[in-house]
Amino acid sequence: MQDYSESPASSCLDCNYATDVLFFSFLGTVLLTILLFIIKKLIKNKLAVSVVVTIGFLVMTIMINHSLFVDRVSSWSTFSFNEEIAYVIRESYSYIIIASVLFWISIIKLRIFN
Repeated sequence: MQDYSESPASSCLDCNYATDVLFFSFLGTVLLTILLFIIKKLIKNKLAVSVVVTIGFLVMTIMINHSLFVDRVSSWSTFSFNEEIAYVIRESYSYIIIASVLFWISIIKLRIFN
């Protein structure tokens, strides 16, 4: 979504792109941490917990990118929800795959679930 960093946000014309990314990332981190603790209590298999949390990370990343796209691009034009999601996935799939793999590796290497 870096391509749209110069585009004005529809919700706030004076808002900075970096501030929006930081806010959404912080919110995503808090929600992912809550998910981690809930899943860790419900599922005892460490591999399954890693998979569920990584999928949660993947979904959270797509949601953050979608929010940025809607605020910076889609709200100024006519996009359906399906078009928005398709565009976000198409434009950020390489980042999402790399980030998910790095997230998975960090979970395993840091032994978070021991």
